[in-house]
Amino acid sequence: MRGEQLLGDALESLTGRRPALSRSPRGYLIGPLGHCLSLSHSEGIVLAAAAQGHDLLGVGVDVEHGRIPEDAVRVVLTRHDDPGRGFTGSPAQWHRLVFSAKECVFKAQDPRLQTDLEFDEVAIESRGGFRWSARALSARAEKMLAEGPITGNACFDGARMWCVGLWTQESSA
Repeated sequence: MRGEQLLGDALESLTGRRPALSRSPRGYLIGPLGHCLSLSHSEGIVLAAAAQGHDLLGVGVDVEHGRIPEDAVRVVLTRHDDPGRGFTGSPAQWHRLVFSAKECVFKAQDPRLQTDLEFDEVAIESRGGFRWSARALSARAEKMLAEGPITGNACFDGARMWCVGLWTQESSA
């Protein structure tokens, strides 16, 4: 099943109808106003998410199969990406988590802000286990995260890393 079909199914379950999808200038799928979408695929697996909520700014999902190549690790990870004491996985799992979490951040913010952040503009910090949060390392990322935090969770099934991130409005309370 194609990813667009899965997103359509997810939107239909939320709204009771099957709304049309459009694409951002960079190709990310955009749903109806008030709904956030994300899509990922790897090695025959498709992961689709549709969400709605008055405080939800974006959703990002990613699935990665296998190890992240060493040259990609050098590009993606920065000295600011911090597993801390609470991360419970191996170094290879941390590399995969950082890659997937940054992909989630990019997918969550693109339909709204329509900007391409770079890997070195966002740091990922462990919040214990496979939970994570994004931290801004550039003025562009600071502007984005001023609207609210992006936090997420990942799980590892031995072969794949499954990751989701939610961008929510900062509470005014």
